[in-house]
Amino acid sequence: FLEPEEKVDLWVVCWQGWTEFDAMIEQVTRRVLSFADGVNTVWFGQGVGALVAYEVLKRIEIGVQTPNVPIALVVADCPAPHDFARLYRPWSLPSWPPLLARGDVTDGRRSRAAADVATMGSYVFRHEGRAGVTVPVTALYHEGDCLASRDAVKAWEHLTPA
Repeated sequence: FLEPEEKVDLWVVCWQGWTEFDAMIEQVTRRVLSFADGVNTVWFGQGVGALVAYEVLKRIEIGVQTPNVPIALVVADCPAPHDFARLYRPWSLPSWPPLLARGDVTDGRRSRAAADVATMGSYVFRHEGRAGVTVPVTALYHEGDCLASRDAVKAWEHLTPA
């Protein structure tokens, strides 16, 4: 249970619309740093958003002095970063082609889905041996998620401080 001592803000940062993961993380990190107001925050990321939140936090921890490091990271429905590229592959599911072929899916949506797939596919985990973060991590899972099994989500526990 985490209870902040002061006000906590909610920030929404969108990762979609990119085709290259590292370029997206660089831009999202810049945007997050522009919020540098020192207010307590809890970062939440769902699915790929969990990976984005983690990678932005790692970039900040590795080389940026800022007052806006979160007090915690909450992730949901996403394998731990070291397993993401191997396990989070929605485009390989049998339901993927029929989903995109539905009549109510516009060409614009198909293009955005293609860009999202390119972004996800370009992710490379680069934190072997130093994957942990300096804030508590809470990982949420729900039954039946074929992209993020219980064990894959539970693996986030190895990234939280002791």
